[in-house]
Amino acid sequence: MALMVLSWTHVWPLAVAILVLAVQYLWLPRQKPTTGSKDKQREIVPLPYFDLAAAEPHPYRPWKSGKFVMTMGIQKVEESDWLALDNRYLPEQAFRRELLATKRHNVLQVLPGSEAACAEVLEVVVNYVTQRYPTLFYSPAGKEDYVYNSLTGLTFKVTYPYELEPLEIAAQLVMEDLNVLLQGFGEDSEQHYL
Repeated sequence: MALMVLSWTHVWPLAVAILVLAVQYLWLPRQKPTTGSKDKQREIVPLPYFDLAAAEPHPYRPWKSGKFVMTMGIQKVEESDWLALDNRYLPEQAFRRELLATKRHNVLQVLPGSEAACAEVLEVVVNYVTQRYPTLFYSPAGKEDYVYNSLTGLTFKVTYPYELEPLEIAAQLVMEDLNVLLQGFGEDSEQHYL
Protein backbone atom coordinates (compact mmCIF):
# COMPACT_ATOMS: atom_id res chain seq x y z
CA MET A 1 0.00 0.00 0.00
CA ALA A 2 1.40 3.34 -0.99
CA LEU A 3 1.26 6.13 1.52
CA MET A 4 0.90 9.63 0.18
CA VAL A 5 2.24 12.51 2.22
CA LEU A 6 0.79 15.90 1.42
CA SER A 7 2.57 19.03 2.34
CA TRP A 8 0.85 22.21 3.50
CA THR A 9 1.32 23.72 0.03
CA HIS A 10 -0.90 20.99 -1.38
CA VAL A 11 -3.57 21.13 1.35
CA TRP A 12 -4.04 24.85 2.03
CA PRO A 13 -6.21 25.61 -1.09
CA LEU A 14 -8.60 22.86 -0.02
CA ALA A 15 -8.63 24.13 3.58
CA VAL A 16 -9.36 27.68 2.44
CA ALA A 17 -12.21 26.48 0.19
CA ILE A 18 -13.78 24.53 3.07
CA LEU A 19 -13.41 27.54 5.39
CA VAL A 20 -15.08 29.86 2.83
CA LEU A 21 -17.98 27.44 2.36
CA ALA A 22 -18.41 27.11 6.14
CA VAL A 23 -18.50 30.90 6.59
CA GLN A 24 -21.05 31.25 3.79
CA TYR A 25 -23.23 28.52 5.21
CA LEU A 26 -23.11 29.66 8.84
CA TRP A 27 -23.04 33.46 8.72
CA LEU A 28 -24.34 34.78 5.44
CA PRO A 29 -28.12 35.15 4.97
CA ARG A 30 -29.63 32.39 2.90
CA GLN A 31 -32.12 32.91 0.14
CA LYS A 32 -35.06 30.58 -0.03
CA PRO A 33 -35.03 28.48 -3.16
CA THR A 34 -37.59 29.60 -5.70
CA THR A 35 -39.37 27.30 -8.04
CA GLY A 36 -40.34 30.12 -10.36
CA SER A 37 -44.00 29.10 -10.24
CA LYS A 38 -45.09 32.30 -8.47
CA ASP A 39 -43.19 34.46 -10.95
CA LYS A 40 -44.62 32.46 -13.83
CA GLN A 41 -48.11 32.67 -12.39
CA ARG A 42 -47.86 36.47 -11.93
CA GLU A 43 -46.46 37.08 -15.39
CA ILE A 44 -49.00 38.56 -17.76
CA VAL A 45 -48.09 37.60 -21.30
CA PRO A 46 -49.01 40.42 -23.71
CA LEU A 47 -51.10 39.62 -26.79
CA PRO A 48 -50.36 42.63 -29.03
CA TYR A 49 -51.89 40.99 -32.13
CA PHE A 50 -55.00 39.60 -30.43
CA ASP A 51 -57.82 38.91 -32.90
CA LEU A 52 -61.11 39.23 -31.04
CA ALA A 53 -63.22 37.88 -33.93
CA ALA A 54 -61.18 34.65 -34.03
CA ALA A 55 -61.16 34.09 -30.24
CA GLU A 56 -63.60 31.32 -29.38
CA PRO A 57 -65.14 31.21 -25.89
CA HIS A 58 -63.19 29.06 -23.45
CA PRO A 59 -65.24 25.97 -22.61
CA TYR A 60 -66.32 25.99 -18.98
CA ARG A 61 -66.32 22.49 -17.55
CA PRO A 62 -66.63 22.55 -13.77
CA TRP A 63 -66.62 18.76 -13.55
CA LYS A 64 -63.90 16.15 -13.62
CA SER A 65 -64.08 12.65 -14.99
CA GLY A 66 -64.77 9.89 -12.52
CA LYS A 67 -66.99 9.79 -9.46
CA PHE A 68 -69.37 12.78 -9.24
CA VAL A 69 -68.55 15.22 -6.46
CA MET A 70 -70.60 18.40 -5.91
CA THR A 71 -68.32 21.45 -6.07
CA MET A 72 -68.62 25.16 -6.70
CA GLY A 73 -66.77 24.81 -9.99
CA ILE A 74 -63.87 26.96 -8.82
CA GLN A 75 -60.74 26.38 -10.85
CA LYS A 76 -57.24 27.79 -10.66
CA VAL A 77 -56.18 29.71 -13.77
CA GLU A 78 -52.92 31.24 -14.85
CA GLU A 79 -52.92 35.00 -14.37
CA SER A 80 -52.42 35.52 -18.10
CA ASP A 81 -55.70 33.71 -18.74
CA TRP A 82 -57.64 35.38 -15.94
CA LEU A 83 -59.75 37.95 -17.80
CA ALA A 84 -60.06 36.38 -21.22
CA LEU A 85 -61.80 38.05 -24.14
CA ASP A 86 -63.61 36.22 -26.91
CA ASN A 87 -65.81 36.87 -29.94
CA ARG A 88 -68.87 37.47 -27.71
CA TYR A 89 -67.26 40.59 -26.18
CA LEU A 90 -69.00 43.27 -28.26
CA PRO A 91 -72.58 41.93 -27.97
CA GLU A 92 -72.10 41.32 -24.23
CA GLN A 93 -70.73 44.82 -23.68
CA ALA A 94 -73.63 46.34 -25.63
CA PHE A 95 -76.07 44.40 -23.45
CA ARG A 96 -74.18 45.44 -20.31
CA ARG A 97 -74.35 49.12 -21.30
CA GLU A 98 -78.09 48.75 -21.98
CA LEU A 99 -78.63 47.21 -18.53
CA LEU A 100 -76.60 49.97 -16.87
CA ALA A 101 -78.72 52.57 -18.66
CA THR A 102 -82.13 50.98 -18.06
CA LYS A 103 -81.83 48.83 -14.92
CA ARG A 104 -78.83 50.29 -13.16
CA HIS A 105 -80.18 49.71 -9.62
CA ASN A 106 -80.64 45.99 -10.46
CA VAL A 107 -77.19 45.39 -11.94
CA LEU A 108 -74.87 47.73 -10.01
CA GLN A 109 -74.71 48.28 -6.29
CA VAL A 110 -71.90 49.93 -4.38
CA LEU A 111 -72.51 49.86 -0.65
CA PRO A 112 -71.09 52.53 1.65
CA GLY A 113 -67.69 51.44 2.90
CA SER A 114 -66.84 49.41 -0.22
CA GLU A 115 -65.45 52.30 -2.27
CA ALA A 116 -61.77 51.47 -1.62
CA ALA A 117 -62.29 47.82 -2.56
CA CYS A 118 -64.10 48.81 -5.78
CA ALA A 119 -61.28 51.22 -6.67
CA GLU A 120 -58.79 48.40 -6.12
CA VAL A 121 -60.78 46.12 -8.44
CA LEU A 122 -60.66 48.82 -11.11
CA GLU A 123 -56.90 49.25 -10.68
CA VAL A 124 -56.28 45.50 -11.01
CA VAL A 125 -58.53 45.21 -14.08
CA VAL A 126 -56.95 48.22 -15.81
CA ASN A 127 -53.42 46.93 -15.10
CA TYR A 128 -54.35 43.52 -16.46
CA VAL A 129 -56.11 44.55 -19.68
CA THR A 130 -53.50 47.18 -20.58
CA GLN A 131 -50.72 44.61 -20.16
CA ARG A 132 -52.49 41.62 -21.73
CA TYR A 133 -54.17 43.48 -24.61
CA PRO A 134 -51.95 46.56 -25.17
CA THR A 135 -53.42 47.41 -28.60
CA LEU A 136 -57.02 47.15 -27.37
CA PHE A 137 -56.77 48.98 -24.01
CA TYR A 138 -54.36 51.85 -23.49
CA SER A 139 -53.99 55.37 -22.14
CA PRO A 140 -54.56 57.99 -24.85
CA ALA A 141 -51.61 60.30 -25.51
CA GLY A 142 -51.39 62.91 -22.77
CA LYS A 143 -54.16 61.33 -20.70
CA GLU A 144 -52.41 59.08 -18.16
CA ASP A 145 -55.53 59.04 -15.93
CA TYR A 146 -57.70 57.52 -18.66
CA VAL A 147 -57.96 54.19 -20.41
CA TYR A 148 -59.29 53.83 -23.94
CA ASN A 149 -61.23 50.72 -24.92
CA SER A 150 -60.61 50.51 -28.67
CA LEU A 151 -63.22 47.75 -29.05
CA THR A 152 -66.11 49.91 -27.86
CA GLY A 153 -64.57 53.31 -28.58
CA LEU A 154 -65.14 54.42 -24.96
CA THR A 155 -62.66 56.24 -22.76
CA PHE A 156 -62.85 56.07 -18.96
CA LYS A 157 -61.19 58.10 -16.22
CA VAL A 158 -59.54 55.48 -14.01
CA THR A 159 -58.20 57.64 -11.18
CA TYR A 160 -59.92 59.49 -8.37
CA PRO A 161 -62.14 61.53 -8.66
CA TYR A 162 -63.93 59.10 -10.97
CA GLU A 163 -66.55 60.10 -13.52
CA LEU A 164 -68.36 56.76 -13.05
CA GLU A 165 -68.34 54.18 -10.28
CA PRO A 166 -65.04 52.24 -10.41
CA LEU A 167 -66.90 48.91 -10.59
CA GLU A 168 -68.99 50.22 -13.51
CA ILE A 169 -65.82 51.18 -15.39
CA ALA A 170 -64.18 47.80 -14.70
CA ALA A 171 -67.31 46.00 -15.90
CA GLN A 172 -67.11 47.88 -19.22
CA LEU A 173 -63.57 46.65 -19.80
CA VAL A 174 -63.94 42.90 -19.20
CA MET A 175 -66.50 40.18 -19.90
CA GLU A 176 -66.75 38.82 -16.36
CA ASP A 177 -69.35 39.89 -13.83
CA LEU A 178 -67.44 41.53 -11.00
CA ASN A 179 -68.43 41.10 -7.36
CA VAL A 180 -66.65 42.33 -4.26
CA LEU A 181 -66.85 40.43 -1.00
CA LEU A 182 -66.13 42.36 2.18
CA GLN A 183 -65.76 40.92 5.63
CA GLY A 184 -68.06 42.00 8.44
CA PHE A 185 -70.72 44.03 6.65
CA GLY A 186 -73.60 41.89 7.93
CA GLU A 187 -74.65 40.52 11.27
CA ASP A 188 -71.61 38.22 11.61
CA SER A 189 -68.33 40.13 11.60
CA GLU A 190 -66.42 37.00 10.54
CA GLN A 191 -68.50 36.41 7.40
CA HIS A 192 -67.87 37.90 3.96
CA TYR A 193 -70.75 39.67 2.24
CA LEU A 194 -71.39 40.89 -1.32
